[in-house]
Amino acid sequence: IASCLVGSEMCIRDRTSNSFASGGSQEPLYVLNNQIIGNSFHSINELIDSYNVKKIVILSGADAAGYGTQGANGVIKITSY
Repeated sequence: IASCLVGSEMCIRDRTSNSFASGGSQEPLYVLNNQIIGNSFHSINELIDSYNVKKIVILSGADAAGYGTQGANGVIKITSY
């Protein structure tokens, strides 16, 4: 799975094996400015312009456990300006 922000060189590539969490979806959980957006890159891509991204933090394993089963495939936390 590869997802890219429009107008930028930034891409997210998922190299994990198949997952049974979230109905088989391999997408991580996206969080924008501490608001859970969901497991769809397209949703986050529609909400923010890549030029307004201040910081991206990738959480996995125990670090993502605070998001419950939604974060089973990891969490991508995005902070904007």
